[in-house]
Amino acid sequence: MTFTIALPPTSGRQCETLGLAPMPPGTIVRHALGRLVVASGRTLVFSEPYRYGLTNPTESYITFSAPITVVAPTQNGLYVCAEETYWLPSLPPADISTVLPFGALAHSDVFLDAQTEDDQYCAWMSPRGAVTATISGKATLVQDGNLNFSEAERGAVMLRRSLGDRSLVISRSGVQPGVSKARDAGT
Repeated sequence: MTFTIALPPTSGRQCETLGLAPMPPGTIVRHALGRLVVASGRTLVFSEPYRYGLTNPTESYITFSAPITVVAPTQNGLYVCAEETYWLPSLPPADISTVLPFGALAHSDVFLDAQTEDDQYCAWMSPRGAVTATISGKATLVQDGNLNFSEAERGAVMLRRSLGDRSLVISRSGVQPGVSKARDAGT
């Protein structure tokens, strides 16, 4: 008995989607650095560059030690808030740096209209108060040293423009009672 097996020529192209899988569902979906980014629980999954529906399931993900609550993309990188706030300058990340020692309240991010690279580009609500961040990985607690917030369960941030002024409007709920305090004017 004889069998004939036809093999494709070796000079042909390889299938471009070989080994790729559809992007998984998630609670946060963003576009960052030419990729689709999806956060689901503690895992951040990113697509192949400019192939927004496809991911490499063996390489294109990062797992954090706590659930991801905010993903804020900028032109130069990506903020990810879980148990801490991280800066990812690329995807896949060559290095991940911690920019704040705390995370964010879920889905509390807002994008601001930054004019220069040093302007505040995005903001979110953390358990310790409002945070603003630039496009280059610098995040700061807005009221640091002036106002101490007690822990909160939920929060929201909104950008308000009026007569040429920009203001952040913040809201918090589920606040622990009796701990919020403003800095004494004499200190």
